[in-house]
Amino acid sequence: PAVVDDSYALRFNPAGLGFAEGSELRLLYTRDGLDPGPGEPGSSNGFGLYSSTQVFPGFALGGSLDVQVDGNEQTQFGAALGAGWSAGPLAFGLSWIHDDAQGQDAKNRVDTGLTLRGRYLGAALAIQDVAQTAGRRRWDRGLAIHPWERLTLAARWRLEQDLGLNADNLDLLGLVSAEPLDGVVLGVGVGHDPVREVSAIAQLELTFGRVGMGAAVNGLGDN
Repeated sequence: PAVVDDSYALRFNPAGLGFAEGSELRLLYTRDGLDPGPGEPGSSNGFGLYSSTQVFPGFALGGSLDVQVDGNEQTQFGAALGAGWSAGPLAFGLSWIHDDAQGQDAKNRVDTGLTLRGRYLGAALAIQDVAQTAGRRRWDRGLAIHPWERLTLAARWRLEQDLGLNADNLDLLGLVSAEPLDGVVLGVGVGHDPVREVSAIAQLELTFGRVGMGAAVNGLGDN
């Protein structure tokens, strides 16, 4: 949440839109799970379209559409709209999220975020589902350190409303990313959440002028 400043900010921290420049369009494909065994549900596949545009310096709008097909071939849809404002190092954002909920009634929520960004240090607070219309409110605290221009150390600590602090509810994420060459970004990280427990992360991004591509994998062992 402390480093995102593109159209993905809609779902992670809408304040990041306040730092977005120009316009962008992102196409996303996700696959969750490896090939299943006999009698097990198949892997789920997701497709997303994300966009953002800077209306004027310090103010940007964003929107997204998502389609997820799970292992039982049930289709779920998602959409998001948001805006971000920035004044110097401080940014504020607001987004509306619509998601189908496992074949149940569709859920709507409002997220908000605040980011403070300096040359060497950044901090953020993103609140998901402020009104708790889709579930428990979630608080994402983010921290980013930039010891060098091409190196970023980032972390996220997530808390859920009314849940105590213990090992079962621990939700942490850490990422180290570097740009050894212009347009080439490498990243590795580790996370812990109540579902997958410990997981590893690897990422690669390549940018060629106005066109770029990237890939990331998140898992551990057979997951």
